[in-house]
Amino acid sequence: MKGTAGSAIEPDPSPLDAICSDVDAYYSACVARHGATPRGVDWSCEATQGLRFVQLMKLCDASAPFSLNDIGCGYGALVPFLAARFPSCEIDYLGIDLSRAMISRARRRFAGPRRRFSVAAESPRIADYSVASGIMNVNVGYSREAWEDYVRAMLQRMYAASRRGFAVNFIEAGADEKLEDGVVTARLYRTTPDVWAAYCEQAFSAQVELIRNYGMKEFTLLVRRAPDQAVASESVTPMSAAPSSRSKAARHNAAVERAVDVLISSRGHANPMRLERACALLRQHAPLHWVERLGVRPFWAVTRYADIVSMETRSGDFAAGPRTYLASETSEAVLQRITGKPQLVRSLTEMDPPDHGVYRGIIQSAFAPPALREMEVWLSRWAAEVIERVASQGAACDFARDVAVPFTFRVIGRMLGTPEADDIRLARLAQAFVGAEDPQRRLAEAPGDTMRMAMLALRDYFETVVADRRAHPRDDLASLIAHAAPHGQAMPHYELISYFILLVTAGHDTTALALAGGLEALLTAPGQFARLRAEPDLLDSAIEEMLRWTTPVRHFMRTALRDTEVAGQPVREGESLALFFHSANRDEAVFDDAAAFRIDRSSNPHIAFGRGPHICMGLQLARMQMRALFAELLRRTERIELAGRVRRVQSQFMSGVGSLPVRISLCASRCPAVA
Repeated sequence: MKGTAGSAIEPDPSPLDAICSDVDAYYSACVARHGATPRGVDWSCEATQGLRFVQLMKLCDASAPFSLNDIGCGYGALVPFLAARFPSCEIDYLGIDLSRAMISRARRRFAGPRRRFSVAAESPRIADYSVASGIMNVNVGYSREAWEDYVRAMLQRMYAASRRGFAVNFIEAGADEKLEDGVVTARLYRTTPDVWAAYCEQAFSAQVELIRNYGMKEFTLLVRRAPDQAVASESVTPMSAAPSSRSKAARHNAAVERAVDVLISSRGHANPMRLERACALLRQHAPLHWVERLGVRPFWAVTRYADIVSMETRSGDFAAGPRTYLASETSEAVLQRITGKPQLVRSLTEMDPPDHGVYRGIIQSAFAPPALREMEVWLSRWAAEVIERVASQGAACDFARDVAVPFTFRVIGRMLGTPEADDIRLARLAQAFVGAEDPQRRLAEAPGDTMRMAMLALRDYFETVVADRRAHPRDDLASLIAHAAPHGQAMPHYELISYFILLVTAGHDTTALALAGGLEALLTAPGQFARLRAEPDLLDSAIEEMLRWTTPVRHFMRTALRDTEVAGQPVREGESLALFFHSANRDEAVFDDAAAFRIDRSSNPHIAFGRGPHICMGLQLARMQMRALFAELLRRTERIELAGRVRRVQSQFMSGVGSLPVRISLCASRCPAVA
């Protein structure tokens, strides 16, 4: 066995995991926006931050050395406070935070003897004391009931990790303030002291001290273990202690398998921070990993840039078909019943030589530089029209739905020669076809039924188009495809319809996801957005960074044509390999500061368009569309800001921002054009 059997391909994360992941995303965005400052942990100023620390540290007896867990440590602001307040006390400090971005900054600033930092949702050790500054106070969009379940779970974790006690603070609700019962609309979680003081007394049989009225609208709870409840010293596992090799290996293997579960689940790709942690772990510890899961045929997961690029240029060793996408055995059986083949369509992505080159050549001239240059003026006009059309309907819109999708679909519709009136329906069918895992994109309850319905509807539509073009040829892509004769013969019907389906899916959804994800990246890193407005000459490098950052096509699969090697590991003929492009585009060995969105990145050899013979034929058209739309946004808008919660497409094949509520303020007069 190359791997161990695990859970189903679509594991359900616990509610606590989901909340922790959203908290992680929220604070990672804060620190990316404001850096290692109080605002970077969503706090107002250093003085009030220090005042809060004073209350929390009343828990600790500084007359003797002690160990301390700082839960939700952020960028490590408590460290200099401790050094100043307890200069002669020896403190064994461990900072714990969900956010890798926070911990990275904390390590750079403060790591040293007896000062360590860990990326985790809970402390990996038992310490004398645990403190948490503000981790309960920002509800990231859950119901009050769900958030309070999270609070209880975090309090339980702190109690379990503390030998002598823990301290935590809450924002206090005013006497005249109504506590919401349903879905949270306000960002702050407010509560009353008696609720959580009583909970700690009852749940932990602990001694609870309440501190309030210290000049802030909050209170602090000091929760001390009763003398007869002290954790025995032999229960403590010091951070420096080496576990047995067996238990260490077991934990390592379990971590790898959990990371794989995230990587191959549709929900995992809708959760960027969780996905990044999983990919980083796999790149470091298991860059080529054999995956066996109930309900899916075994395969190798490939997550490192160098290995993926090497494979994509070795067409003699690896084939694109017949297994092109990661799918459950149930889905594959459905496809086999519908088409008699392991996939619904046979297009360029599924083809190998000699068919691949022949079929690619049918429309390649339409994507060549001379043809694309003729589109530039129209693209700019169309981008301006879409922005003006949306702005005329009010300041608020869903950028993904109202701008990115109609803008990109009309481009491919114009090339095909389909009427604009059909764009919305065709885009909906195309999104359902490639994103059937996402409940928001489904046409039916089951993903397999959604794919079948979308495919049949697209087939019926394009059969009519083909009949029309064969009778009345035009100067468009539809006519080129309808009259194509690969290998000197008319294109088989199955492949003919597949060609159209490829163009309406890859031709719009990938670029729409890159546009929406690119704008979201700018909005969550406003310093980068401000710089782009000030230096519009950076637009081309910004677009390349958006493509790296979003990587809409998350994977393709390849099949070994002979016994070979990948990353020094033997791979047998017939074995499948899933190439995870999104992970490759975050590879620390290739990209400096890979986890950061940087519009001025000088070296950006991303593979968002793939590499080798199967590199995306429309890559220059996608770049042109992104440049045209963002150039008009920079020229015509004074301000763009988030206006609601971002929703991501739940798909491990093609994923990204599916809903991006924004408010757009147009310039009173036109801003300077982008050169």
